[in-house]
Amino acid sequence: MHDLISSTHETHYEAHRVTKLTAAGRSDDDPVLSARRNFEGKMKEEEEALRKRFTEQVRLEENRFRQWEQKLISERDRLNEDLDKQHSLVKQLEEELEEIIASRKR
Repeated sequence: MHDLISSTHETHYEAHRVTKLTAAGRSDDDPVLSARRNFEGKMKEEEEALRKRFTEQVRLEENRFRQWEQKLISERDRLNEDLDKQHSLVKQLEEELEEIIASRKR
């Protein structure tokens, strides 16, 4: 119950008080409330700056991983081509060997 009373005072009463003071042409002279607003504003700015910096770092890391992935794919393709060439060379040598063996048997 105390929390309800406290939150009602902090939100509704303060909003009402500020509205009445503004309507009367006076400023809000509560230094605690003013300090809290300044602090909240600074925290929101810092949070937004951190969010932007984090987003930028994530974007850079994603780009780095995409480049790394492309390099890996290129290397895999190159190695597969080399393997195919070596495989065809082995097949050719096997055929030549079979021809030599067959010619010696005659």
